[in-house]
Amino acid sequence: MFFVSFNFIVPDEETLKPWAVKNGFENKSFVELCKDDGVRKAILNLIKEFGKANDLKGFENVKSIFLEHEPFSVDNGLLTPTFKLKRHEAKVMLIRITYINKEKKLKRKKIRILYFIKS
Repeated sequence: MFFVSFNFIVPDEETLKPWAVKNGFENKSFVELCKDDGVRKAILNLIKEFGKANDLKGFENVKSIFLEHEPFSVDNGLLTPTFKLKRHEAKVMLIRITYINKEKKLKRKKIRILYFIKS
Protein backbone atom coordinates (compact mmCIF):
# COMPACT_ATOMS: atom_id res chain seq x y z
CA MET A 1 0.00 0.00 0.00
CA PHE A 2 1.14 3.53 -0.68
CA PHE A 3 -0.12 6.88 0.53
CA VAL A 4 -1.08 9.78 -1.65
CA SER A 5 -1.71 13.23 -0.31
CA PHE A 6 -4.70 14.92 -1.91
CA ASN A 7 -4.48 18.65 -1.52
CA PHE A 8 -7.75 20.54 -1.71
CA ILE A 9 -7.31 24.25 -2.25
CA VAL A 10 -10.13 26.75 -1.94
CA PRO A 11 -8.71 29.88 -3.56
CA ASP A 12 -9.76 33.36 -2.52
CA GLU A 13 -11.98 34.74 -5.28
CA GLU A 14 -10.69 38.31 -4.92
CA THR A 15 -7.11 37.05 -5.34
CA LEU A 16 -7.70 34.41 -8.03
CA LYS A 17 -9.54 36.62 -10.52
CA PRO A 18 -6.80 39.29 -10.92
CA TRP A 19 -4.15 36.54 -11.01
CA ALA A 20 -6.12 34.72 -13.72
CA VAL A 21 -6.41 37.86 -15.87
CA LYS A 22 -2.67 38.49 -15.44
CA ASN A 23 -1.89 34.90 -16.53
CA GLY A 24 -4.20 34.73 -19.55
CA PHE A 25 -7.29 33.06 -18.07
CA GLU A 26 -9.71 35.88 -18.84
CA ASN A 27 -13.50 36.06 -19.08
CA LYS A 28 -14.24 33.17 -16.74
CA SER A 29 -16.28 33.01 -13.58
CA PHE A 30 -14.74 31.94 -10.29
CA VAL A 31 -16.30 28.47 -10.57
CA GLU A 32 -15.01 28.08 -14.14
CA LEU A 33 -11.52 29.12 -13.03
CA CYS A 34 -11.56 26.48 -10.28
CA LYS A 35 -12.57 23.81 -12.79
CA ASP A 36 -10.07 24.89 -15.45
CA ASP A 37 -7.23 22.40 -15.81
CA GLY A 38 -4.82 25.11 -17.00
CA VAL A 39 -5.43 27.17 -13.85
CA ARG A 40 -4.91 24.09 -11.68
CA LYS A 41 -1.62 23.27 -13.40
CA ALA A 42 -0.39 26.87 -13.14
CA ILE A 43 -1.13 26.99 -9.41
CA LEU A 44 0.51 23.58 -8.94
CA ASN A 45 3.62 24.89 -10.69
CA LEU A 46 3.71 27.89 -8.34
CA ILE A 47 3.52 25.55 -5.35
CA LYS A 48 6.26 23.32 -6.77
CA GLU A 49 8.50 26.34 -7.39
CA PHE A 50 7.96 27.43 -3.79
CA GLY A 51 8.92 23.93 -2.61
CA LYS A 52 12.12 23.95 -4.66
CA ALA A 53 13.03 27.43 -3.45
CA ASN A 54 12.65 26.26 0.15
CA ASP A 55 14.58 22.99 -0.34
CA LEU A 56 11.69 20.62 0.33
CA LYS A 57 12.49 16.94 -0.11
CA GLY A 58 10.73 14.92 -2.79
CA PHE A 59 8.22 13.34 -0.43
CA GLU A 60 7.40 16.78 1.04
CA ASN A 61 6.47 18.29 -2.32
CA VAL A 62 2.91 18.56 -3.52
CA LYS A 63 2.18 16.16 -6.38
CA SER A 64 -1.40 17.02 -7.23
CA ILE A 65 -3.98 19.60 -6.23
CA PHE A 66 -7.72 20.01 -6.65
CA LEU A 67 -9.28 23.46 -6.75
CA GLU A 68 -12.61 23.63 -5.00
CA HIS A 69 -14.84 26.71 -5.31
CA GLU A 70 -16.89 25.98 -2.21
CA PRO A 71 -15.11 26.22 1.17
CA PHE A 72 -15.40 23.36 3.63
CA SER A 73 -18.10 24.42 6.09
CA VAL A 74 -20.77 23.21 8.46
CA ASP A 75 -23.43 24.39 5.99
CA ASN A 76 -22.28 22.11 3.17
CA GLY A 77 -21.85 19.14 5.50
CA LEU A 78 -18.07 18.73 5.29
CA LEU A 79 -17.36 20.03 8.81
CA THR A 80 -18.91 19.29 12.18
CA PRO A 81 -20.17 22.17 14.36
CA THR A 82 -16.78 22.05 16.14
CA PHE A 83 -15.02 22.51 12.75
CA LYS A 84 -13.67 18.98 12.48
CA LEU A 85 -13.60 17.28 9.10
CA LYS A 86 -16.38 14.76 8.48
CA ARG A 87 -14.18 11.99 7.12
CA HIS A 88 -16.89 9.96 5.41
CA GLU A 89 -18.14 12.95 3.43
CA ALA A 90 -14.56 13.92 2.59
CA LYS A 91 -13.87 10.38 1.33
CA VAL A 92 -16.93 10.54 -0.92
CA MET A 93 -15.68 13.85 -2.30
CA LEU A 94 -12.18 12.41 -2.72
CA ILE A 95 -13.45 9.34 -4.60
CA ARG A 96 -15.52 11.55 -6.91
CA ILE A 97 -12.48 13.69 -7.70
CA THR A 98 -10.20 10.67 -8.13
CA TYR A 99 -12.34 9.44 -11.00
CA ILE A 100 -12.23 12.89 -12.59
CA ASN A 101 -8.46 13.22 -12.20
CA LYS A 102 -6.85 13.01 -15.65
CA GLU A 103 -3.17 13.24 -14.68
CA LYS A 104 -2.90 9.97 -12.75
CA LYS A 105 -5.01 6.88 -12.56
CA LEU A 106 -4.52 5.80 -8.98
CA LYS A 107 -5.37 2.17 -8.32
CA ARG A 108 -5.44 1.20 -4.70
CA LYS A 109 -7.52 -0.73 -2.24
CA LYS A 110 -7.36 1.69 0.64
CA ILE A 111 -7.65 5.45 0.75
CA ARG A 112 -6.09 7.49 3.50
CA ILE A 113 -6.92 11.17 3.80
CA LEU A 114 -4.33 13.64 4.97
CA TYR A 115 -5.88 16.98 5.63
CA PHE A 116 -5.18 20.35 7.11
CA ILE A 117 -7.79 22.93 7.97
CA LYS A 118 -6.83 26.53 8.42
CA SER A 119 -9.07 28.23 10.94
